[in-house]
Amino acid sequence: MTVLGYLANYRLGMARSFFADGKKAIGDIVYELGCRSPQHFSAAFRKKFGVAPGGLKK
Repeated sequence: MTVLGYLANYRLGMARSFFADGKKAIGDIVYELGCRSPQHFSAAFRKKFGVAPGGLKK
C-alpha cells in the first residue's frame, strides 16, 4: 500500500467513527480531515463502506 493509500484509508476510518458519533456536521468532518472536495470524499466513502456518509449519521 502506498503512503497516499494509507492516508486515504486512515481518513475514511476516522470519518466513519466521527459520523457514527453524530456530533459534527458532515462538511465539518470532511474539512477537518484535510479533504478539499466533499464530493470526492463522499464517493470514496461510499465505495469503501457501501453507504454514503449521511447514511451513518441517521
